[in-house]
Amino acid sequence: MTSGDFEQQNAERWRVYEELVTQMEKGQSGPAAEQLPRLFRELSLDLSLAESRMYGAHITERLNELVIRGYELIYRTRRGSWEKVFHFVVAGFPQAVRAEWRLFWLCNAVFWLPFFAMMLSAEHDIRWVQAVLGAGGMMSMEQMYGGKEEQLSHLRSEYGSNFMMFCFYIYNNVAIDFRIFAGGMAAGIGTLFFLVFNGFHIGAAAGYVNHACNPESFWTFVAGHS
Repeated sequence: MTSGDFEQQNAERWRVYEELVTQMEKGQSGPAAEQLPRLFRELSLDLSLAESRMYGAHITERLNELVIRGYELIYRTRRGSWEKVFHFVVAGFPQAVRAEWRLFWLCNAVFWLPFFAMMLSAEHDIRWVQAVLGAGGMMSMEQMYGGKEEQLSHLRSEYGSNFMMFCFYIYNNVAIDFRIFAGGMAAGIGTLFFLVFNGFHIGAAAGYVNHACNPESFWTFVAGHS
């Protein structure tokens, strides 16, 4: 293959790449920007081939310039990854919540309504709470939140150290988050189940503590690790 044939065969692809690079350099990147890494690899291969076959300076210099411009764009994009994370936290995520405000309030209602229903039911009929927690759950609440001394001794006997206790609660909270997230893959049914279940169970625990244990120990603990 002659240099002319090589240039003619790849001219259209080089043109597309150059137009994309020019647009991105002007800050006008769109969906086509996702093609840049693939086109960059192809152009790098073309440059290597042109140099090995000595197709001439006019081809290799042009390709080398295009490769450098593409490399700078890719490097700049990767370098700004933390900036993108920050932008998502302060702007992207709040915008997503506002865009899905109906779903946001639905999920809140699905959790908080069972929570308050169970917590308030303890003041009128403790049997609802007892049915949710069971004998083992109530005993655990009494050991954990009977008082400050009971709470410390229970935690030490259960987990052995403050660090292990910290690890357990991190694991537990993250595991709940992942279950709720994964439940969304089943048309949201799993997510709704875990929200309702946690609403009932946590509400029952709060109601039982208010009824039979030391509420101060419970609520200070909840406020501290939330």
